[in-house]
Amino acid sequence: MKFTDYMNALAAAYVNLVPLANVTGDFNTAATWVENGDYLVIAVGHPANLAPFWNPCGWNTSAYSLTSYPACQTPFDYYSIPYDGAIVAGLFESADGVTARDSLQLAMMLGHYAIHGEYPTDMTTLPPVQELSGQTCSTSTCAGSSSNTCPATS
Repeated sequence: MKFTDYMNALAAAYVNLVPLANVTGDFNTAATWVENGDYLVIAVGHPANLAPFWNPCGWNTSAYSLTSYPACQTPFDYYSIPYDGAIVAGLFESADGVTARDSLQLAMMLGHYAIHGEYPTDMTTLPPVQELSGQTCSTSTCAGSSSNTCPATS
């Protein structure tokens, strides 16, 4: 079985006792949550971070009209540090590790930090992350799908 970023998001939610119904693989849903500040969104994996940060694929959302934002421009940004405060509309948490395992560990640690205000006792150092700030966006970086609703089983 090949593990996907969506499966990593489900696993991180599970270990942090977050209802799995609170995990989405749908860009429209996640963008709405980020824009409204209804939930702290932890974007797991590189495609999940590219979408709200740059939207290189030009996906539309009912949260606002992304057509008013050309590809590679959105009104969103991410928290630069682990976050456990009041949710700020337009910001999301990045669990974009260098490897899939790093992304899983980041998602577990950031979820735990958001709930408890500290890292799990057996995980004290964040793994390496892929930084989006300072990079340039290109529509050739479009990755993933606008809707991932079920992990692959093969």
